[in-house]
Amino acid sequence: MTLPPNTPQKHYGLGMGEVNGWRGHTGELPGYNVAAYYLLDQKATLIVLVNSDIPLEKKNPAPILSEAISKIITPDNVIIP
Repeated sequence: MTLPPNTPQKHYGLGMGEVNGWRGHTGELPGYNVAAYYLLDQKATLIVLVNSDIPLEKKNPAPILSEAISKIITPDNVIIP
């Protein structure tokens, strides 16, 4: 059983989230935005740092870029922001 906002594909606990096999999280400070993930099966690390916190369509820029990059490098394990 998962509790909202968790789903079978995306869940969070103890400061670390898991999204389609990627483990990590996002964060922000005024003026900055980050997404850092590790895909254990492929030993891949994806870190996106953005010096903006201006949302695009109600989403922060680092998670949007993480999704776009993961679609290219790991199409079977896309990070869903």
